[in-house]
Amino acid sequence: MRADDARVSEALALGLADLGTALKALGNVAEAQERYQQAVQVHPSCAAAHYNLGVITSEAKMVGCQGRGLGKFGK
Repeated sequence: MRADDARVSEALALGLADLGTALKALGNVAEAQERYQQAVQVHPSCAAAHYNLGVITSEAKMVGCQGRGLGKFGK
């Protein structure tokens, strides 16, 4: 891959990650997740996309725990 191609893929990935963040802020988590995944496909080392996918996964797990108690972590 040429240096120019790498810069273009990185810029596209960051744009997709930013779009994902805006969508998440508007409450469209599913579409945000798709944009983050696209960013990772375009530029696999896009830290912002990986981080935000982790945040979405973590938040989804937290929502799944509501009403069931958090065991030792809830203390």
